[in-house]
Amino acid sequence: MTRDYKNRKPAKRRSRGRRKEAPKSKFKLGLFAVVTVALVAWGIHFLNSISGSAEEAKAVVNKPKATVQAKVAEKPLPKPPKEIYEYVDTLKQKEVEIELQQQSDSKTPYIMQCGSFRNQDDAEVMKASIAWQVGQHSTVERTEGQNGVWYRVRLGPFTGDPENQLTPKRQAQGLQKQLRKLKIANCQFWPSKA
Repeated sequence: MTRDYKNRKPAKRRSRGRRKEAPKSKFKLGLFAVVTVALVAWGIHFLNSISGSAEEAKAVVNKPKATVQAKVAEKPLPKPPKEIYEYVDTLKQKEVEIELQQQSDSKTPYIMQCGSFRNQDDAEVMKASIAWQVGQHSTVERTEGQNGVWYRVRLGPFTGDPENQLTPKRQAQGLQKQLRKLKIANCQFWPSKA
């Protein structure tokens, strides 16, 4: 479908001044005014209807208090009922015996490995960063396997700390958490064979 653009009227340009707001609906404005006047009238009526009731309420409230106090003074309180349960007396006389089992003191040392590299220089960099950031001594071990030569960065062995009641495993876990905070997150630990 073709259009003829030659005889088309130019579009009206908008003024650059403030835009005119759309006129509000007269019905909505009228409805809002009627509802507002009705609410104000109801509020005034409500306040007028309760204005004298506050003094009457005080008078009504004061009268029963005097009668209640007089009744309380006349009757003494009854004695508390006798307890039918004996557990209160039994618990006072009973002693509980607990057998504590000693925690198995794991003397097996743990080792932690934080990296395994093909290049010895990379392993030395990891060792230096652990020493610099954590202050732990680590070693670089050279191992040969089916896949070739690997340089492993290891910490430990962890033997525990009897002074602080740390088992070797807890000691390794504490260091692993510390290394994770420093973005060295690949560390794993296990019991050493030796």
